[in-house]
Amino acid sequence: MKKFMLAIISLSFLFASCRKNSGFASKSTTTQLAMHKERIVAEAGDVEEVLIEADFADSGNAADGAAQSARKIERKLIYTGYISLGVENLSETKSAVEQWLKKYDGYISNSSESQQSVNFTVNVPQKNFFAAMDEGASLGKIKNKNINCRDVTEQFYDLQTRLDTRHILLERLQNYLASSSNVKDLVEIETKINDVTSELEQMQGNMNRLQKQITFSRIEMQAMLPTGSNERGFIFPDIKDGTRNLLHNIVSFFVNFVFVLIYVFIFGTLIVLALILIYWLAFGKIGLVRKLFDKIKK
Repeated sequence: MKKFMLAIISLSFLFASCRKNSGFASKSTTTQLAMHKERIVAEAGDVEEVLIEADFADSGNAADGAAQSARKIERKLIYTGYISLGVENLSETKSAVEQWLKKYDGYISNSSESQQSVNFTVNVPQKNFFAAMDEGASLGKIKNKNINCRDVTEQFYDLQTRLDTRHILLERLQNYLASSSNVKDLVEIETKINDVTSELEQMQGNMNRLQKQITFSRIEMQAMLPTGSNERGFIFPDIKDGTRNLLHNIVSFFVNFVFVLIYVFIFGTLIVLALILIYWLAFGKIGLVRKLFDKIKK
């Protein structure tokens, strides 16, 4: 059984090796696979040779196919945009945003609103991103607009390859489980299956999130009214609040000033007393330093 499990573990390393080397020429990949096969067969024995031959043949074909399709890789890009607008009416702007998103098959994932501004986080299909950005910027007086693009091609295909190899490994482990009759062997294989299944679930979750970011582009939009105004127009300053804030600031200033004086008095007095004590010990009535100098002179 140890030899049998050694073959399984070696196959796991093989899948990882195939993923890392999928960008090389097919001949080089096939040669590396053959070298791994010879080592595993030598360690595992003739009993598993047929299974290993089949595994390496399938893996070699997959690696060759990956090398041939490398030229056809579709780039995976994540687009995000930001638009800041000056508007005259927030209610009209919200209605315009809803119509804008309906036109481009988008949706609002988050929003917030105050008396003077409204903020949206929207998602639109990537194919509509640039057209949606151009039209969204026309919903008001544009203050700021920017677009960011992140290339996740390598990350996407690396994760896809890892998913594929884990699926293959899980299928073969399940086949080994079905053909095993020893209780100890069953427990060991089931443990390995659970580990691979957990990895698959985590990888698939990451792939789903990445795929969503690629498929739907995010746009952050902020619409603001002119300074000092709200939906009803110009906002007059609140005299009561202004007076209250002024008095509060004056009182706070004097309170802080008094506390500073107290701190200066207390710590200043302590410092002066400390200096007097040092002088009294060194040069005053006790005069330790003075007496030392007198002895040196003698």
